Amino acid sequence: MLFLMGLNEGYSHIRGQILLMDPIPPIEKVFPLVLQEEKQQELGIPTNSNDTPTAFAYKS
Repeated sequence: MLFLMGLNEGYSHIRGQILLMDPIPPIEKVFPLVLQEEKQQELGIPTNSNDTPTAFAYKS
């Protein structure tokens, strides 16, 4: 958990996702998730951190 809390704000989205997992996974599983997030940031791939909840209605 200290590892997650030490991440800067650029990783707040992945940190939040990991902290919602029950139980919180071990560092061996957390570290690759953070690395993946870092790679996406380097490539400019947006994360879902600014998404607002969306609902769709379908009427047939």
